Amino acid sequence: QQANTAKRDFLSRMSHDIRTPMNAVMGMTTLAAAHLDDTARVRDFLDKIAVASRHLLSLINDILDMSKIERSQITLNHSAIAVSDLLSQLNAMIAPQAADNGLSYSARPKNIRHPYFYGDPLRINQILINLLSNAIKFTQSGHVLVSVTQERHEGSKTRLRFSVSDTGIGMTSEQIGNLFESFTQADNSTTRRYGGTGLGLSIARYMVENMGGEIWVESEVGQGSTFAFSIRLALQEQVEVLGGNTFMDLQAVV
Repeated sequence: QQANTAKRDFLSRMSHDIRTPMNAVMGMTTLAAAHLDDTARVRDFLDKIAVASRHLLSLINDILDMSKIERSQITLNHSAIAVSDLLSQLNAMIAPQAADNGLSYSARPKNIRHPYFYGDPLRINQILINLLSNAIKFTQSGHVLVSVTQERHEGSKTRLRFSVSDTGIGMTSEQIGNLFESFTQADNSTTRRYGGTGLGLSIARYMVENMGGEIWVESEVGQGSTFAFSIRLALQEQVEVLGGNTFMDLQAVV
């Protein structure tokens, strides 16, 4: 009964959250078509369409991912991972978002002793983008920081710890309590003010646990938050560079 109540509340929120960017896309498209002779105005309409479309796609992706998780259809696709590549991709996506919100953004690798690891880079990237997007959403001024630290060895594997810190609004211990549950957010006022599905952190927790790791948060009201997760990855031993192309031996150390 509690699960059904949570899903009904979720669908009620989503009916509003999905309609809002959809109406923006439709409305701005109509306006753009009516002002084709005004290049600057049309460009502004198209920028707003792009923002609304990305927001709508994010909502839909969260819903589809949760549906796959509930049907146990999420799989991991392992390949070689370079921490430098991960951070470079994040920078390309997150730095402009942070700048648009007047925030500074930085990424820091720490104690990375091996250039390559073996895991699912797309899922790791998905988790980090979710955490970083939340950090930007809930931070009005200051900075957002992502760091990656290579921790202890565990046999033939090693642990990487990823953390995302912000100077945002922070949370109480009560709000943190059910933060990683499906269809929930810190509280209803958060939903009304900031929107979102309430699924992102639940999906992140599932992904992390599916990679043999754990995820947690440390936060104080008005003092910002730090979300962190630690996962076990095999070391990638061999990397050959031939004719300018990098060929990676995908046999992980197991």
